[in-house]
Amino acid sequence: ELYVGNLPVGMITAAALKELFSQPLRTMPGYDESTGPPCLNIDLSADGKFAFVEFRDEAITTIALTLFDKMELCGRPLNVGRPRGYIEPGSQPALGLPTSLPLLGGQPPAPPPAPIPPAVNPAATRCIRLDKMITSDMLEDDEEYKDVLEDIRLECERFGKVEQVKIPRQGEPNVGACFVLFADKEGAAKGQQMLHNRQFDGNSVVAAFIPETDF
Repeated sequence: ELYVGNLPVGMITAAALKELFSQPLRTMPGYDESTGPPCLNIDLSADGKFAFVEFRDEAITTIALTLFDKMELCGRPLNVGRPRGYIEPGSQPALGLPTSLPLLGGQPPAPPPAPIPPAVNPAATRCIRLDKMITSDMLEDDEEYKDVLEDIRLECERFGKVEQVKIPRQGEPNVGACFVLFADKEGAAKGQQMLHNRQFDGNSVVAAFIPETDF
């Protein structure tokens, strides 16, 4: 899967984007149509500014990254990159431990113990602040402003119940930031972890906990 940002708003659909990526990949040397289409799915954001594109396999994904990054679409250079959390195929686990062990005495090794769920960050609150996500043009038009509020709420509700989303407008304190209040710390902790450093329209989002009194 690849992140595709800086899309021309209102000028591209998921179907058109899928065809845009698929057509050049079909012409690559060694491509075999019998194994399936090169592009499997397009997850286009509600505001049309970015998308996540799922490809058939790692080899095609790597080619697409090289082929389409900075390619111009309707006069705008596409920002194409790996999504946050991507792990290079064949890389070792974080602790450098082998993924399997040789049999001892001809007996299969005992299954590993079930992982212990990570504890919620002790610094977590129910509120997170998001920076480098909101642009000035999102704040100027009332309809676009409402759409952005709803898009962020829907995205954050993937991590837990959201009670309120606030985006200060021009003339208000903290303009350019976005504040999200979750129903509990667990949802906020997951949201902060998943959104921090996530690519959005070519920028790395900064997600941080703030006191609920600052919401």
